[in-house]
Amino acid sequence: MGHKPLTWEQITAVILLACMPFAAMYAWGGNIPDAARRPGLVTFFVMLALFVALLASGWWRTHRPDRRTDLLARIAPLQQIWQTGPMHLSFSSLVGASIVRIIVIVQNTRDGPGQVRVAFRPQLRALRLINGAEIYQSDVVPLECAVPGAGYVIASCDLPIVPVLQPLDLRFWLEAAATASGRTVRFARRQAVTKPVNPAMTILAGVGGAVVVGGGTFLRVVIPPSELDPSAPAPPPSQDEPGWYVLPIEATTVEEEEAALVRSLRELTAFAEPASE
Repeated sequence: MGHKPLTWEQITAVILLACMPFAAMYAWGGNIPDAARRPGLVTFFVMLALFVALLASGWWRTHRPDRRTDLLARIAPLQQIWQTGPMHLSFSSLVGASIVRIIVIVQNTRDGPGQVRVAFRPQLRALRLINGAEIYQSDVVPLECAVPGAGYVIASCDLPIVPVLQPLDLRFWLEAAATASGRTVRFARRQAVTKPVNPAMTILAGVGGAVVVGGGTFLRVVIPPSELDPSAPAPPPSQDEPGWYVLPIEATTVEEEEAALVRSLRELTAFAEPASE
């Protein structure tokens, strides 16, 4: 499992933990005037009580029963569910004869409407999209859509690809941001969508004697070899850039929501077998 986003309780608890040794020094340290020991003692135990209370509050916030059923946890493995802000996200991909289909499921953890934006950055520009009369290298169009309160969105994007003679292992780095209003109705926290470490940061850290590398959330896509000739002429020009098909799902009952999610996923995955991890 990846790192989960910190809550305000956890951040405050860390600050208290960093300050507690100073209070302990005044309470029990040597060469401390008696007049300073009592305030140090009181401060230490107040900080300790707040520290324990914050940890308990943070645990309760993420482990109490959901007000709305977490359907995404039913249909996707927990290790493949991510979080950005108040949204839970699941990513997958499928490969057909001439396209890669990216599928994103978004679950709103609040009962008010929200917005989500997800960008896909190819690690290698080996995924060549077809546009006009030329084959060119490009990023995937970012997904930007509204998400119903406590509801779901299933989005898919079909990316035309050129045939390859050897298996091609691609990574799409993910960048995500989301907002939503209303009360929290689903309390589980998932692993955070993170960015890879900037190479400049790696160099600066190396100068200082530290090793800072890695990080980042990515979608892996394996493109199998094609029987088509990669040197053959490109297909007829396409008038549209690859875009997202967005389907909001908001039902009155959990059963209707789950049925709509499963039905939509079956329709989107009917043409190919999964090709991502």
